[in-house]
Amino acid sequence: MKDDFEEDNDLQGLLSRFEAMIDRGAEYFFDSEDFEDIIDYYLDETEVDKAKIAIEAAQHQYPYNRIFDFKKAQLLDFTRQEEEALKILSGLLQTFPEMRGDIHYLRGSIYSKLQKHQDAIDEYKKALKYIDESYIRADLGFEYADIYQYNEAIRQFKKVLEYDPEEDYVMEELVSCYEKSEEFEEGIKFFQKFLSKNPYSAEGWHQLGILYDQLGLYEKSIEAFDFVIALEPMFFEAYIDKGNTFVHAGMYHKAIEAFKEAMQTENPEVYCRIGDCYLKLKKYDDAQYYFNLVIKHNSEYHWAWYGMACLYFLQGNYKQALVHTQKAYSLFEEFLEAIQLEGDIYMAMKKYDKAIISYRKVADEWPLNLDNWFDLVTAYTASKDINAAISVLNEACNNNPENIDILYYCIEYLIQQKSVQTAIEYIKRVFPKQPSIIDILFKKFQVLKNDTDFLSFVNTLYDETNKSLPENNEFTSFNN
Repeated sequence: MKDDFEEDNDLQGLLSRFEAMIDRGAEYFFDSEDFEDIIDYYLDETEVDKAKIAIEAAQHQYPYNRIFDFKKAQLLDFTRQEEEALKILSGLLQTFPEMRGDIHYLRGSIYSKLQKHQDAIDEYKKALKYIDESYIRADLGFEYADIYQYNEAIRQFKKVLEYDPEEDYVMEELVSCYEKSEEFEEGIKFFQKFLSKNPYSAEGWHQLGILYDQLGLYEKSIEAFDFVIALEPMFFEAYIDKGNTFVHAGMYHKAIEAFKEAMQTENPEVYCRIGDCYLKLKKYDDAQYYFNLVIKHNSEYHWAWYGMACLYFLQGNYKQALVHTQKAYSLFEEFLEAIQLEGDIYMAMKKYDKAIISYRKVADEWPLNLDNWFDLVTAYTASKDINAAISVLNEACNNNPENIDILYYCIEYLIQQKSVQTAIEYIKRVFPKQPSIIDILFKKFQVLKNDTDFLSFVNTLYDETNKSLPENNEFTSFNN
């Protein structure tokens, strides 16, 4: 049995002989298996021209060997000629049944590149009937995640980890699916069970720490990250995430210690995070030191310029804050955090029109950012354009239809602006999910107790839902 060294020598000999054939314009004879090895090597090394020559030579010497048609389909896929590749593969399904698993898998990969996710899923499922391999299940999981079917994606990723518990990239995607589906507790249960069988999996402890952090279980999160570091002292991300957890817990001195442990690997991200912690501690000189340290060694790192902008903003130096903010998004034009900060600076300078322009840019590109919607409403209100503010709130609600916070904000704003009738339309959307909103509004806005239109609406609302009015003497006169 040949060892790896012998196999490498054999392959190098084949490649030398094949390239000599090309140089001389001759035709040498190769075994079909040798051609397969040569073609696979060139495909792996992305040497497209040589792969093409090898496939053509193989097809000439072995015209009835379908494996080389499959290799041609692989090459066509690699060179983004997907439709041609699919045609060949369709024919091979009929004439090359022993390769059905590989054919379906390649078809699935092509459909994935074409963003035809359901077709890719169908092909991967067919491939699994012939080849039950974890890499196919992993790709199937990614396709489900791409169409937001997180439960199916989770199911596939869990199966992959049953067979191969060292697939770190699968663990990362699995946790991403738990986060997006907000199934944090289920994720924690899975990783606890996973680690009971694989206690030395550094990545497993890392992902468990991330899930604990998401639920605000900071002590358990830190403990998990410490396990990671004990298992792999050079696990850079564990130090970063440990520091982030301390930040989330408001323990900025501890966060700085964790980030400084990560400084064994020079990384501008680490210095910026330390700077951010010093900002939160209002130790501006220390914050400036770390941001400048990054800029000195890497003047293109946009987060450092953003950190300096925050520093100047907090110190009330709005002119320098603007200079650094604009430098930050000149380095990264889609730097929406910097553009939002620019809006904050203009608001502080009472330049409301300019603030509106900045906030509007962010709203168009980042419609799920609730704080920015609130900022935009505040800017319109400050400029006394109430109609525009109400229009923005309507837009914000439409972009975040399931978010109760934005709906509450919208309702309260409309009542403050004496637009009760408009507020009622939004209350109708919240009430089925949170009937307590009526009680909350009456307690917060005393004026509603004397608003006949609102009282009539509340009576109708409770009648339609067959609910009793709140047991509170203040509300017993609704029907009078």
